[in-house]
Amino acid sequence: MKNSCARKACFSVTVAARRDPDLSIGKNKKESFAYGGVAWTKGSGIKNKAC
Repeated sequence: MKNSCARKACFSVTVAARRDPDLSIGKNKKESFAYGGVAWTKGSGIKNKAC
């Protein structure tokens, strides 16, 4: 995930059969995210949220 904005970005990822995790990334950063353990590394959608 890459955040090219000048402010922190918050978002959630849709994960099948699990509660959607809430994540954030700092301004002008590139970061990898893992959630739900090794078996649940893929999400089907990203939703922007207020921080």
